[in-house]
Amino acid sequence: MYGAPAPQGPSAFTWRIRNGRPLGDHWNVGELQMMDINGQNVAPYATAVVCSHNYGDHDLNAVRNNDFYTDGGAEDGRTWAGGDDGQSQQIGGSWIGFNFPQLTPITSITVAQPVAGDQGCDYVFVDIYTDLNDGQGQGWVQVAGGYLQQNVATINVMQGLTQPQRVY
Repeated sequence: MYGAPAPQGPSAFTWRIRNGRPLGDHWNVGELQMMDINGQNVAPYATAVVCSHNYGDHDLNAVRNNDFYTDGGAEDGRTWAGGDDGQSQQIGGSWIGFNFPQLTPITSITVAQPVAGDQGCDYVFVDIYTDLNDGQGQGWVQVAGGYLQQNVATINVMQGLTQPQRVY
């Protein structure tokens, strides 16, 4: 799949968003929805929520319970919170996403978070985990990016498509 995206957009078993700006604290996400070509939220069909770090070991399913929580704070049952260490706060250091049981094309992503303050992020990278087709096996590839300038914002993956590039 590494290369030109299919007409409906990239497809992958695993999708994630990463912070595209430095963070001042742990990143909080209250809802993460990923839409397929029909505009259907496929997050409920994911087999797992995956992340870089789970601050407080909260229930990760909170990001797919239709509670668009944006007040900030690591609220168990309401948010995912990434790490608050220096590495997690660097660009790309915090991420959250989904594993799907089959190849899944995603056309848009909706995120609920506190944009203002230290626990939100106004720009994210969109990555897929895929075959790198370079003899290196599988790895993360950035396929898009987009701005999240409101507490609840949607990224059109097709409009934000970038030349696929490996993420180290």
